[in-house]
Amino acid sequence: MSSQSKTYECSPQLIKTAIDSLLKSGPYSPLVLVKQGTDIGARSSFGSKLRIRVKDHEVIVYLIKEGEDGDRVLSVFFHDLSRRISQIEKHQVKQQANAAKTQPSTTKPAFSTAATEVKGSKPEKDDLVEKSIEAASRAVNRIPAPLFAVFMVLALVLVALIAFFMGWQGGYDSRDPVEQPEYTKMIDAHKEEVRNLNSKISDLQSIVIDNQKRIDELKPYKDEYDSKKAELDKRQSDLDSRSSELDSRENAVKQREDAAAAASTSTNSGSSYSSDDSSTGWAYYKNCSAARAAGAAPLYRGQPGYRSSLDRDGDGIACE
Repeated sequence: MSSQSKTYECSPQLIKTAIDSLLKSGPYSPLVLVKQGTDIGARSSFGSKLRIRVKDHEVIVYLIKEGEDGDRVLSVFFHDLSRRISQIEKHQVKQQANAAKTQPSTTKPAFSTAATEVKGSKPEKDDLVEKSIEAASRAVNRIPAPLFAVFMVLALVLVALIAFFMGWQGGYDSRDPVEQPEYTKMIDAHKEEVRNLNSKISDLQSIVIDNQKRIDELKPYKDEYDSKKAELDKRQSDLDSRSSELDSRENAVKQREDAAAAASTSTNSGSSYSSDDSSTGWAYYKNCSAARAAGAAPLYRGQPGYRSSLDRDGDGIACE
């Protein structure tokens, strides 16, 4: 947690008054703390959260919520607080000067009466304070009226000079916060960050739009691909079913041939017959067993006795 401290020469009550004034009319707002105690919570206009602690003439500020530059936030707060204390002191001096101007210059202040009022209103004052006031009253009463008037004029001139020098030295502090370099730099930094973020957002939006256009352009191709894929899947299914049908037919034919061969073997090869007419060039064999028994196997395409039912692999040679 970042923190900074600063010691002021004014009274703690004046420091607290200046802090309250900042929270009421400055760029800060009150903040309720979880464990507040005597500490004061504040929130800056940039979102930073501060915990303020006043110990006699020392002010300690803790940065609860870290921002971009914690040291800068704390420095700006102490700058605002010093400026507000200076304004309050100037206002008090001005009030005292106005009060002194309203008093008649030819009359003497009734210190004895004031001492009597103080004594009557605060009887708890000790005797030493009362005697000091009475002695001061008697000393003032001995001063002639013209000399007292000169003293009053000199006091007013002295107050005016003090106010002038305080205003000259605090000229930087008396400016409006918006015109101070710290505020200007901080605001410029935030504006630059906002511009960068807006630029990034614009770029991302352009990328999204381009990708959407590409998706729209590829959508017809996807639909065509899906249609062709469905058609190919259907053809593959038909081919698989036809292949299964052919396999089943081939198995059936094989079973029939095996059964016929077994029947021919059991009844003797004489039951098979062959007919070979060399003059006509025609022959018929019931099966491959009959062709082998006749000594004609293998049979080639175009040769008497050849037929496709005896050629299983269709290579033009039967009864291999």
